[in-house]
Amino acid sequence: MKALFAATFDPVTNGHMDVLRRALRCFDSIVVGVYDDPEDSTLFSIADRVALIRQAAQDLPHVIVLPYRGITVEFAHAQGARILIRGLRALSDFENEFALSNMNHRLDAGIDTVFFFATPDHAFVSSTLVREIGMLGRSVEQFVPANVAAAMAAKYRSRVAGRG
Repeated sequence: MKALFAATFDPVTNGHMDVLRRALRCFDSIVVGVYDDPEDSTLFSIADRVALIRQAAQDLPHVIVLPYRGITVEFAHAQGARILIRGLRALSDFENEFALSNMNHRLDAGIDTVFFFATPDHAFVSSTLVREIGMLGRSVEQFVPANVAAAMAAKYRSRVAGRG
């Protein structure tokens, strides 16, 4: 069975990668859908986010990474995925994800959502917090794959150099 793991992934974190690895034990293949919202200001471009995830997931079999726009359940349907994978870190995530799951079911009753709880090592990590830590000049190596940490360091160095 094919599943879709969709998010903005700006940036992809070790928590995302942990959910992906654990989900691979449950599904035959997983499409990682990298959401491209042209109205949203992101640290990395859609092309960069796709490339960073592809590199971070290169050792994982049966994973394909694709950008997408529009409604997630429509993208899932187009990819032949009948399951949406979502990660939950805290109770506040559950409330939002519960509403989203119900809306997705309303849009396409043939697609279900499966939740993976974050492990304690990753329960406090979010892409937003990682960006803030990186922006303040601190290392993010413990929170993101090595290739992402290097890309973030380079991105923030270039921003600082551009101000000087």
